[in-house]
Amino acid sequence: MPRPLTKSRGKVSARVTVAGVLALLCLLGCSRPQPAQQKPKPATPPPSRISLIFVGDILLARGLGSRIARQGVEYPFAHVADRLSAADITFGNLECPLSASGRKADKPYSFKADPRAAQSLVLGGFDVVSIANNHIFDCGATGLLETLDRLRLKGIAPCGAGRTRAEAEACRIIERQGMKFAFVAFSQFPAGSGDPKRPTLALASDARVQEVIAAARRRADFVIASFHWGDEYAPQPNQRQRQLARLAAQSGADFVIGHHPHVLQGLQMLTNESSGRATLVAYSLGNFVFDSRLPKTLESVILRCDLLDGRPHYAWLLPVVLKDWRPEPADEEKGAAILGALQKQCEALGTEVEMDWVADSEAQRHPTGRVWFPGVKRVGAGPPRGSRPGSARPPLPSSP
Repeated sequence: MPRPLTKSRGKVSARVTVAGVLALLCLLGCSRPQPAQQKPKPATPPPSRISLIFVGDILLARGLGSRIARQGVEYPFAHVADRLSAADITFGNLECPLSASGRKADKPYSFKADPRAAQSLVLGGFDVVSIANNHIFDCGATGLLETLDRLRLKGIAPCGAGRTRAEAEACRIIERQGMKFAFVAFSQFPAGSGDPKRPTLALASDARVQEVIAAARRRADFVIASFHWGDEYAPQPNQRQRQLARLAAQSGADFVIGHHPHVLQGLQMLTNESSGRATLVAYSLGNFVFDSRLPKTLESVILRCDLLDGRPHYAWLLPVVLKDWRPEPADEEKGAAILGALQKQCEALGTEVEMDWVADSEAQRHPTGRVWFPGVKRVGAGPPRGSRPGSARPPLPSSP
């Protein structure tokens, strides 16, 4: 071993061996500082995603009622339940009362569905439905009240009609990932007694639309306003639809979803003049479950809107066809035809639809369309697969 360096009267002793010098030089060389290695940067977490699905008119009576009675409550949504259930919130327009005791009205088109058909909506993944339409009083006030109770018992929130006008106009709030989504619904067609203290629906008057949506805006992060409006079988929205859509956007609605024409109408992007927020308007989503026979009434879309990090990014359109009165994804040829026609309808409203496709398997793919919200980065994103966890739902309270 080399002799250690020692201090003597403030001076360093030079008594070191040659071997010690060599060892010291080796030690100094080995201990030379090495360049520091950079730590890997933490991976950027993926953006949080909330998906909303909107579909068109749902009839669970008449021919569909017979099919459900014969083939079970799974029948209406058997081909699309996995897609609908994959969304965080799924919404549609229930076009009939669910009633056992109500008496059908004497009119050309009057609907009455078995209350057990409410389970079909559960299996279809629905969280909230509009009942503000021209058929919800087909079994009178008795049918309406029974429908409200049946839906809430199944954990599905009804909006747009109620025991009083205040209940009909009250927003239904659903919370996902800490964000609140308020649903309100209106009908252009009066029904019920008209007495604000008796069973009625939310009427789409300018004053009520403005007040109800503004109130919902104060309680939620996003507002979805549904309207039963327009002319049956018309391919484009009429003047009143466009007027109500603008009023809803200016009052604070983020999404405006239309029903009643039974055929597809175009989509339009509006802007709130005071806040600058964009509002997506789907003037009509057509039929979704319906025993109709006219060819155009058997074409529809599943409209899915994705929010990334709490901001709407795009609306995704999957074309479907009604076969045996229930929806299934359209094949490549038919889907392209549906989207091509819808693309022209949207262009007439100043809206661009970006065409794409999604594959279910190597052998089967479906055309899709996408409408981007203004001011967002256009990143690729496809439809989620699988079912939403926690599909079993507790009953809702009897009053909102």
